[in-house]
Amino acid sequence: MLFPKPSGFKFYRDSFRYIAVMGMVALLGFIASFINFVRLGLAWHLIIIRALDLITIVVPPALPATLTIGTNFALSRLKKQNIFCISPQKVNVGGKLDIVCFDKTGTLTEDGLDVLGARIVTRDKRFSELLSETSDGFLRPSPSANSEYDIEKQSKIMYAMATCHSLRVVDDELLGDPLDVKMFQFTNWTFEEGGHHVSDQTSPKYDTIAPSVAKPPQRQTGDELDNPLELGVLRSFEFVSNLRRASVVVRRFGDNGASFFVKGAPESIKDICIPGTLPSDYEDLLNYYTHKGYRVIACASKYERKLSWMKVQKMSRTEAESNLEFLGFIVFENKLKPSTAGVISELNEAGIRNVMCTGDNILTAISVARECNMLGRDEPCFIPHFIEAPGISSKTSLIWECVDNPDLQLDPRTLLPINTAETDLSIPGNTLVEREYSVAVTGDAFRWLIDFGNEDVLNKVLVCGKVFARMSPDEKHELVEKLQSIDYCCGFCGDGANDCGALKAADPLVRNLLCSDGD
Repeated sequence: MLFPKPSGFKFYRDSFRYIAVMGMVALLGFIASFINFVRLGLAWHLIIIRALDLITIVVPPALPATLTIGTNFALSRLKKQNIFCISPQKVNVGGKLDIVCFDKTGTLTEDGLDVLGARIVTRDKRFSELLSETSDGFLRPSPSANSEYDIEKQSKIMYAMATCHSLRVVDDELLGDPLDVKMFQFTNWTFEEGGHHVSDQTSPKYDTIAPSVAKPPQRQTGDELDNPLELGVLRSFEFVSNLRRASVVVRRFGDNGASFFVKGAPESIKDICIPGTLPSDYEDLLNYYTHKGYRVIACASKYERKLSWMKVQKMSRTEAESNLEFLGFIVFENKLKPSTAGVISELNEAGIRNVMCTGDNILTAISVARECNMLGRDEPCFIPHFIEAPGISSKTSLIWECVDNPDLQLDPRTLLPINTAETDLSIPGNTLVEREYSVAVTGDAFRWLIDFGNEDVLNKVLVCGKVFARMSPDEKHELVEKLQSIDYCCGFCGDGANDCGALKAADPLVRNLLCSDGD
């Protein structure tokens, strides 16, 4: 962002071309006038003054001043709207804006997410009721899920929420990802950040490393006072966008073993869990919450006995995040900012296209897009699914199905509606007219279209796509560049470090105007 790409605004190029052409005309006039004045026998100083007058007449010196004054008036009008621009010479780009890509969390929605509750896996491999209340740092069990097995699972998911994060303590305040902050505050635990502590001994071999420690609210029972519950973080694997998960290795005070806690996108966690620990209604419950616009985080864990600190440090991430037991879902409620719907409607009225580009679940993104009028309430939205050819293990093609009615599909070659044999065309809404629908794309499908798909299909996705979900920072960056490659003047509005690449690629002035203070 400190070194943005140079702006190629056509207005300035044409202005310099105009000045160059008029300069050539003035030069020819200067030569002709000079020769004519010499023939007339005028004084040399008068000849030079009269010839130079022609240059100032042909090339108006007030032109640059006029452009500067106009730019300053535009800046003053923007300032009245609390919009500040650090690149005044690019202010004219705002008038060319065709499309704006919005991040979701923290930009369209509130900065923080409220924890709605947790759904835990019960003994019969079903999800419990939504547990949204805590007592003494633990979930308050429901009457239908209060067995010893259920309480153990509820404790483990609280351990994951209290330890599996990237928070740091600065001036006695927890700072970090807003989701991690809200999740930890929900537990009511305390967190003491560890670090490297030098011993009083002079030899370096006596140096020690104190782990970060999470503690629940103190209870007054004798057992807890004799054997306090303290969880020390031996090692943490930070969140990686392509894996879409983070994990920690934790040891309880007085225990020789270690517990592994992993949280992340439900699709990612499902792949690394033991299949027998997954409830049968895993996808159904996930779709239920994402359709309603909630953000869902999955948690899993495992335990290994007699695991030394040195072995933990040498352990690979793949080894730590494998053969896990699924614990449950943490459900977050992310409310729209009060001004979001009005801003989107105003941009729509101005003929500026709005696109959502987020790392969240695609169904959650579609729900939020409909809530803020980026998508029409009844507008059909199609999402891609990979299909595999017989005998080929790699993903080979895409099919496009309507989110609300899988019987409605798009032709994968033209992205036009097709009528399948199962579609009853007599039902209103089962017939689509061109341009009365939109598409939503995941990061995996977007990458596949770029690497293996047809260029015409990719361009159509760029033109009619309104939601781009599960996008990594690099894919956000590439989306902006692809939109610019088909002659869109593209702005990007985001508030996180994962948006920096897209912000840098976006047209500079639009980026500076639309980004929040955190950018």
